Amino acid sequence: MCHLQLICKKYGKAIVLACRYESMRKIILQALDLKGNILIISETVFNSIDNNKREEFKEFECQEHDVWIRDDSDATSLYYRIV
Repeated sequence: MCHLQLICKKYGKAIVLACRYESMRKIILQALDLKGNILIISETVFNSIDNNKREEFKEFECQEHDVWIRDDSDATSLYYRIV
């Protein structure tokens, strides 16, 4: 059993995906030539928050930037906010 499978078995896929999205911070900042602290959320989370809060986030399309989120093959975009 590989390391990722052990983590999934012990903590669940949600923890693994949280780590994957967290690791996207630097990639997004570099791709958009931005600096600062960044908050990233998945499309699933974005769709579950109030419309007022959604306005605070911008969409980052993975294909447009040739960037993919490991272990989340269904993800086509994510949402970010510079804080």
